[in-house]
Amino acid sequence: MSYRMPPLNALRAFEASARHLSFKLAANELNVTAGAVSQHVKSLEDLLGVKLFRRLHKSLALTQAGQSYLPALRNAFSIISESTQRIAVKRSVEVFSIGVQAAFAVKWLFPRLPLFLDDNPHIDVRLSSSIELEEVRQGLVDAVIRYGTGHFPGFRSILIRPERLDPVCSPRLLANGPPLEKLEDLRHHLLLHDEFRESWRIWCAARDMDGLDFTKGLSFADEHLALKAAIEGFGVALGQDLLIEEDVRSGRLVRPLGDGPERNGGYYLVCSDSNADCAKMKTFREFLASGIQVPDLFEADAPAIVVQARALAAVRKGSLNGMGKSMGA
Repeated sequence: MSYRMPPLNALRAFEASARHLSFKLAANELNVTAGAVSQHVKSLEDLLGVKLFRRLHKSLALTQAGQSYLPALRNAFSIISESTQRIAVKRSVEVFSIGVQAAFAVKWLFPRLPLFLDDNPHIDVRLSSSIELEEVRQGLVDAVIRYGTGHFPGFRSILIRPERLDPVCSPRLLANGPPLEKLEDLRHHLLLHDEFRESWRIWCAARDMDGLDFTKGLSFADEHLALKAAIEGFGVALGQDLLIEEDVRSGRLVRPLGDGPERNGGYYLVCSDSNADCAKMKTFREFLASGIQVPDLFEADAPAIVVQARALAAVRKGSLNGMGKSMGA
């Protein structure tokens, strides 16, 4: 289909002149002379066969034809501008998708992401709550952040934050249940797991424990639910420093076996070998390795609701496209 179109410069001159009702002001906006704007408008009027302006002594006034023509022209310019921006964004922005557990996202990642976005406006971060390695293998996400010892065969990993694991339970469980004073006593308690059942395996392996069947017990969708069950007195969960600090401080949870002396594992960024060295992955890895700190968000006595509110407020200052939707908000 062929279109009968006036010259674009003539259309721009008319639209700007109609907006300012002045050839001079339109010329200033278009960075040309007032005479050039006047000539463009006249050529458009000659093409259309109608007058678009009434030339007054010190200003312009739209004729009825000009008033009729202007809305359609503005709408056309708006469509062109919006389409151009969409195409330009698609060409310039790289999507970086990360699977991360909600607890770690709120406690650690959210407060830091605005810093990354400010430094890398060309990267559009998308978060999801799935941390399945198979999704990384299939390319459904670029990387996941998950707890472990760093041993992820077939994948590349980088340590983000080391964590100590300690058995925790409700004080009521100690008061009303079997003794829990030494490692062997764990055999007489119900173990609480997250869905991957990795934490107890890592913890037992670090202590060369025999006789404790860490495959049994209650399993929960994530570690937050397992810790909630521990608070309610169901059994003994393994808690990471990042997740249990407030509950231990408040007395809702206790460490019956004391503080563990070593870090058992940590949170790792895990990606495939094939994209470990791509530009956006290297940028994110360098950011994680830079030791970013946000101490003002996490005073020692700040309750979880305050921590989450401050973290989310920090995120809103950035531009985390699609985060709420991806995280199920």
